[in-house]
Amino acid sequence: MLAHQFSLDAATFMTTVVVTVAMYAVFLLLSRVTGSRGLSNYAPFDFAAFVAVGAIIGRTALLQVPTLGVGVTALCTLFVVRGTLGVVAMTSAGDRFLNGSPVLLAVDGQLRRRELRKAHVHENDVRQALRRAGVHRLGDVKYLVLERNGMISVVRGEVEPWLLDDMASSTRNGAANWF
Repeated sequence: MLAHQFSLDAATFMTTVVVTVAMYAVFLLLSRVTGSRGLSNYAPFDFAAFVAVGAIIGRTALLQVPTLGVGVTALCTLFVVRGTLGVVAMTSAGDRFLNGSPVLLAVDGQLRRRELRKAHVHENDVRQALRRAGVHRLGDVKYLVLERNGMISVVRGEVEPWLLDDMASSTRNGAANWF
């Protein structure tokens, strides 16, 4: 019975690899389409890896349909994909593709409602972020930024241009008097 757990034919191996990569890719695509708000503190590809690893370990540990060989194959595939994406994310283009760009939600105390809608951010989320930052008036905010991890940053006062370099040019172009 134990030998069965370690047996793995080539077709099962390839099916496991393809399905694992496909599910990972679908998760990344869905997280990019729906926005990063629900992922809060994780980059989308990190969150996908955490969820998938938990599912693989859980199903394998419970001895459901996957065998140990299938579980190990899927787990190794995830780590290879995650490592590869980590290398891709080291480039500017790869990082922007995988993690998106910060979104400018307000400039000089003025909400950018179009950006709020596109990013699926409700005004109540903005209010909460302002209260957490100790801001008493929206007019005191220089920039309000939806970060790549879904958190909202509140910037008061002047800012070095370097600090905003990771924003997409389409986000920056709508802002008047940037620096």
